[in-house]
Amino acid sequence: MTWTHHPSAKNQLYCDTLASKPFSWESLKKAIGGFKRELTVQDMLSEQAWERQFDGNGDNGISRGGGGNGSGGPEDEGFAGQFDEFLQVIIAVVGVALMYTLMIGGEELTRLTRDYIKYLFGAKPSVRLTHSMEKWRKFYKRIAQ
Repeated sequence: MTWTHHPSAKNQLYCDTLASKPFSWESLKKAIGGFKRELTVQDMLSEQAWERQFDGNGDNGISRGGGGNGSGGPEDEGFAGQFDEFLQVIIAVVGVALMYTLMIGGEELTRLTRDYIKYLFGAKPSVRLTHSMEKWRKFYKRIAQ
């Protein structure tokens, strides 16, 4: 099989074994289409889930519960559901703040812990540990009053 330029059309290729038809994108798409694999059950289910999630209402006869106006938002859950969602948001925010603090102050906290362990075993307190203990002392006095 040899590909050559078609004599009557510019920039088109044809194959001499394929009845000398000009090469076109449609014929290429048709040829590639024959190589597609058959869909598995998993592929079909994931495609259905994708369509339900992003292509319209996703009815398909499956009841999703909820009721009301069908928005599925917190207004359908009542007070307990709203409180639960609010609590999750608060815990997530606190978690992110703690994670940020640990990432930023992690090295300093490691050094302070090492100094504190040395102090517990009888070493003289470092300047870092002395400042930290003073801050905690002031905080305790403020809380205790």
